[in-house]
Amino acid sequence: MAWFGRKRRDDPNDDIAEEIGYHYSRIQAELEKDGTDADEARAAARDRFGDPSLIRAQTVDAVLASPVDGLARDVRYAWRSIWRDRLTSVAVTLCLGLGIGVVVTVFALVDAVMLHDVTARQPERLVRFSSVSYPIWREVRDSGIFDEVAAGGQCASPVRWRQGDQLRPIVANCLSANFWDAIGGTAAFGRLWTGNETRLESNPRVIVLGHRFSRRIGTDREVLGQTLVLNDVPYTVIGVMSPTYRAIQGYGVTPDVFIPFNLDLHPQALDRSAPARDRFWPVARLRPGATIESTRQQLVPMLDEAQASRLRLTPASGLAKYASEGFDRAVVIVASVIGSIAILFMAIACSNAAGMLLARSTKRIPQHQVCRALGATSAHLVRQQVLESSMLGLLGAGTGVLVCAASARLASAVEIPVQDVMLSMAFSPNLGTIAICAALGAGSTAVTGFWPILQIRRAGLAGMSVRAINGEPKARRWLLAIQVCLSTVLLFVTQLAWQNTRVIGAQSPGFEVERAAWVDVVFDRRLPPAERTATRGRIRQALEQHPDVESVSWAWYLPFQAAYGEPILRSQSGESAIEVKAIEQGVGPGYFHTLGIGVLDGREFVDRDILQPSESSIAVINSTLARRVFGSQSAVGLTLWRHVDGRPPVPIHVVGVSADTPFRVPGETPPPLIHTLASTSSSFVVRTRHNASTAITELSRSIDAAAPGAAGGGYAFSDRVAKASFPARALAVLFTFFGVGGVLLTTTALLGLVSYNVARRRREIALRLALGSTPKQIVTLLVGSHLWPVAAGSMAGSVFAIGLAWRYADLVANSLSPFDLVGAVGVIATMLTLSIIVVVACVRRPSLTSPSDILTAE
Repeated sequence: MAWFGRKRRDDPNDDIAEEIGYHYSRIQAELEKDGTDADEARAAARDRFGDPSLIRAQTVDAVLASPVDGLARDVRYAWRSIWRDRLTSVAVTLCLGLGIGVVVTVFALVDAVMLHDVTARQPERLVRFSSVSYPIWREVRDSGIFDEVAAGGQCASPVRWRQGDQLRPIVANCLSANFWDAIGGTAAFGRLWTGNETRLESNPRVIVLGHRFSRRIGTDREVLGQTLVLNDVPYTVIGVMSPTYRAIQGYGVTPDVFIPFNLDLHPQALDRSAPARDRFWPVARLRPGATIESTRQQLVPMLDEAQASRLRLTPASGLAKYASEGFDRAVVIVASVIGSIAILFMAIACSNAAGMLLARSTKRIPQHQVCRALGATSAHLVRQQVLESSMLGLLGAGTGVLVCAASARLASAVEIPVQDVMLSMAFSPNLGTIAICAALGAGSTAVTGFWPILQIRRAGLAGMSVRAINGEPKARRWLLAIQVCLSTVLLFVTQLAWQNTRVIGAQSPGFEVERAAWVDVVFDRRLPPAERTATRGRIRQALEQHPDVESVSWAWYLPFQAAYGEPILRSQSGESAIEVKAIEQGVGPGYFHTLGIGVLDGREFVDRDILQPSESSIAVINSTLARRVFGSQSAVGLTLWRHVDGRPPVPIHVVGVSADTPFRVPGETPPPLIHTLASTSSSFVVRTRHNASTAITELSRSIDAAAPGAAGGGYAFSDRVAKASFPARALAVLFTFFGVGGVLLTTTALLGLVSYNVARRRREIALRLALGSTPKQIVTLLVGSHLWPVAAGSMAGSVFAIGLAWRYADLVANSLSPFDLVGAVGVIATMLTLSIIVVVACVRRPSLTSPSDILTAE
């Protein structure tokens, strides 16, 4: 603190504060007594203050300078004023820097995930549509309907990287040969492939690594030319992508590897009727002036009836790409909640800075009056004060940019668990967002600095008495009430987030967790179907014969998946049927027994359902779907009609009803769910006799013994549940930062206001003590006068938080209501208790001081 206490004695302006107290009363008396003309008073003051023993002539010249000629002097004087009161200046800069930095970081993240979420040339003209086979994609590319047509996205088949004797899951994007030429991309090292060298017919075996993934292998230049084995196929590394690249699937994702479409991963890609795993996901650039609807009409004749009926062209980037339900809706809700909380935090920081500047400006009102007496105009004073405050705002904005840069680097280093892989995002602060937040910070400080000048102008020079100068600081009280209101909102959301985390951790997901495992298997898709079926049989037998395995089944995908099929189910084929959108999961025989999910009515699938298939599909539905479609009657033996993408409805015979379980996220209200019979799957669900985490390695060895090279690793269901609850924990930690930071800033503001008021009312305190008031009465008086902004702000904040809680409703567990009155009361009690402690700590010492000591100090 010694640095803040040093004073430059050689600065001529340092004596202004000392001279104001002496000359103020004389100038005031002369003006009131004989009504001296303003010009004469100015000349007299110039003569009087020209003595070097008082204030140097250049100080008066700086005060009396014209608005244009004195701008440079105003800047120098403003900087000296900032430097002279270093403690307040640093506090204001840090408050603004923290608020601006946090907001810019959050909005840069939202911008990278939702708005500018892909790296491409002219991304606003890019559209995507449903998958097509390679021959159809080539026809669309050559038709001239679009400017450019490429294809790409996350690989449909799982990609496993062999590292030594281990197979590790990685995030891979499969792209067309012309993707980089048509869409765009930049390599940090090496190069990207070209269309001529990676044609599908030539079965290319080159790859480009993501920047972060390349660090797991070696330095950027060392990895060039190395061979990586993916799904037992060797690929040569030709380049490393830029660290800021964001993949075409959006959400700011940066994949581990980029692979050109080839016949090793897509053996049936050349067939016109290729299966879903061997199809292309087109991404095309609209022609100038073309609309999505007109382009769709041109594209329909090129597709068959089924493809044309489900054809939807959607933007590849920006908010327009997001659907109103499912995973997209969850992303939008999370982004809006985080953005709102960040804005509230910045408002608290700006209010705190404004309060400190208002207190400093109020103390300088006598100095402004002396300047007015010397002939300075209101415009000059406004310019000087606004300039000083704006400079502080710009310093805060610069600090905010540094905070944002550090936060962006920290956030980019975080890996987000999704299913069995870890995703990372690339984003950098947006210059436009930085400029807006800097303008807000500078504007708030400028307006605050302008406020005392308005007080002088409104009261007039003669009317601004000492009593008026030391009047009640209402503006600071209102700023404090606003800060308390916003802090209450942050605290309410924070406690709700932690309650949500606690509830999710305590709730059972409805299926076996500790003893269930997902065992991944990698099949060479180039093998004939009969050989793949035989290999699956050997692996299943090896798993069933393992001494630590109780039951084995399989599934298309597991609960807490990022994406899933959602067909339309109807109770009958007529127009009066009940229609429900449900999640579809393909499972094998014994799936419900393996995971410990109860079958409430009917039966589950058995092996004979696969060996002796029925004429129609069979399914097990959960009780939520059964109630919505069939009401109170038993669903077993009834028929559902499945509608997907405009195809003819398919009848499904219900053989059982299962218990409800969450499927999309932990703690949710169970959605309608239909389990159809899947004859095959690339992975197995295993229930062990002991903890599944310790059995994964042994199970992988059993798979390798039955089919060498097929073991793709695995994970326990407990790991999957922990990863699925990661967003809830991350939000709780993030909101805690905002809530605690907001409360600390508000407490600082309250401390400053109480300290200022106690110092201002020391003479009143002494007189009250001299007249017989007790210290307890003094403390009660001061506490009561400072608690009304806290109480009013807390109550308003609780009402505001509960009113906005509907936006948070979809992010909390089904057993937890966001409209929590008990939580609101707890937050109000916390704010009041903390405020009472702060106020009592500030006023207790003056109340115990002797009146004579106070008056002597005065």
